[in-house]
Amino acid sequence: MNEDLAALSISEIAQQLAALAATLRELAETPVFDEPANDDDAELVS
Repeated sequence: MNEDLAALSISEIAQQLAALAATLRELAETPVFDEPANDDDAELVS
């Protein structure tokens, strides 16, 4: 097992997971595109 991972305490892991969850929540609220996609007129290229 990796020594760095073994040295982490449960509370440290929980803090990291909480920080990750907060970051993911922020990313989920961030629009990726300025305008919503409109695929009605999209041209299929095969």
